[in-house]
Amino acid sequence: MTVEVISVVVAICAAAIALLGGVGSLLAWALRRMDTRFEKIVARFDEVDARFEKIDARFDRVDTRFTKIDARFDRVDTRFTKIDARFDRVDTRFEKIEGDISDIRKETSDARKDLSDVKMSVSRLELAQPRLLLPPHR
Repeated sequence: MTVEVISVVVAICAAAIALLGGVGSLLAWALRRMDTRFEKIVARFDEVDARFEKIDARFDRVDTRFTKIDARFDRVDTRFTKIDARFDRVDTRFEKIEGDISDIRKETSDARKDLSDVKMSVSRLELAQPRLLLPPHR
């Protein structure tokens, strides 16, 4: 081979090495830049995760409050159930008393009718005495 061919081959190899070095350094620069961007994004996600952890803690506190409120409502429901049972007993007592009162009214009505019949009978028995025109003898 001649010197010119060797120098062309060496020049082409040098150009290829230079191009590969440039592409390699460009890829290295792009990777470093992407790494810094990804680190920033990861840092942002960490901040967001910390915020979500605070929100989760708040939700947990609110959830415990709701659990306490549910327990209170359950106690109130049991109280209302007991009160409903009491009202049912009172209602049955009132129904019984109402029935007794209607019986007493009926009996008093019957007694009034019987009393008026007795009054009529007594008035018939106590007819007016016949009056004499002359006074009785003494």
